[in-house]
Amino acid sequence: MRRRIPLVAMLALGATLGVTACQSGPASGSLTVAGHGSTAPTNPAGVVGYLHVELASVTYLQWQVDSAGGLQGTEDAAAIEGSPPNESISLTNNESFSGQVNGETVTLDINFHTDTGTVSSQGLTLNVIQTDGSIAPISYRPASPADYNQALASLRMTAQQANQQGQQQQDQADAIASLARASANLDQDASGLTEDVSSLADDVTSTGNDLASEKSDEQTVLSEAANGTDHDTVCGDADSVGGDADSMYGDQDSFRGDLDLLTNDLATVRDDMKTLAANLATVQRLQPSYTGTSSAPSRDKVNQAISSAQRLITKQIGVANGDIDKINNYIATAHKYAVAASNAGNCSAPSPRPTPVSHLK
Repeated sequence: MRRRIPLVAMLALGATLGVTACQSGPASGSLTVAGHGSTAPTNPAGVVGYLHVELASVTYLQWQVDSAGGLQGTEDAAAIEGSPPNESISLTNNESFSGQVNGETVTLDINFHTDTGTVSSQGLTLNVIQTDGSIAPISYRPASPADYNQALASLRMTAQQANQQGQQQQDQADAIASLARASANLDQDASGLTEDVSSLADDVTSTGNDLASEKSDEQTVLSEAANGTDHDTVCGDADSVGGDADSMYGDQDSFRGDLDLLTNDLATVRDDMKTLAANLATVQRLQPSYTGTSSAPSRDKVNQAISSAQRLITKQIGVANGDIDKINNYIATAHKYAVAASNAGNCSAPSPRPTPVSHLK
């Protein structure tokens, strides 16, 4: 008919509906599809109805024939549109058509074209032009409005189940994609910890070199003071030793800056570990049989990644705390040299020693 739906080889759904022949007696009013507010067709006296069911559509024809064989009827139809999880039902209600019945031959004029076929107590067969231009026989079973209501309800259930399954598959795919991203984030962020600790080591090396230079300057001041060098010269050189110490205090500030970066990156990696574990739990809830994909890790690989990241965190904190001990010792020694140079010449006191750097946890 109007929608040119290809003939399905086995009308399995129609068979399960148990459609029976119907030429109704006197009736009035209409039938409503429960839960959807759609008005089903009615079969007043003398009206016959025929139902065609496919996996994704149902069509219901009903007509009344006059004494000359002329007929007037209506078509009601429903079809599934879209794809899961967004399938919907498209409805056509009470679309009028006319035609002629001559014995078992029937002709229907509908939607600006004519379909011909045969009709009997067993049902209706129409030769319908398909979308590709071919003609295919479409079989209709004798049916009542209640049969159409039942077929429409089944069609709605089919779409609902497809949408539920499609949404479940989409949720699973989204969760697996999130798991893959979380795994990649952990790998990338964990690798950055090594670079952070390397920066601390560079700071310690630079500060150690500065300390060696300060020690040389301090020894000069001590020698000058012991040899009776004039006060101004001794104090000038002592001030240089204090300047060396101040420069190393700046080194400590740089070390603190790099340590802050490491601290932030440690927090990020810990968050990555939590996110990865949570995403795995989501995937396993949505897909209990999940064993991993080419792009997302399995449960065992997730657990290995989290354990490896934890070991790396512990190791890098240990290395960083060792560097903290070194930098604190260098700064304490630098302040000691500055004080010794100042005292040797009875010069002005050097800058106070800054607060030591605290260990990471």
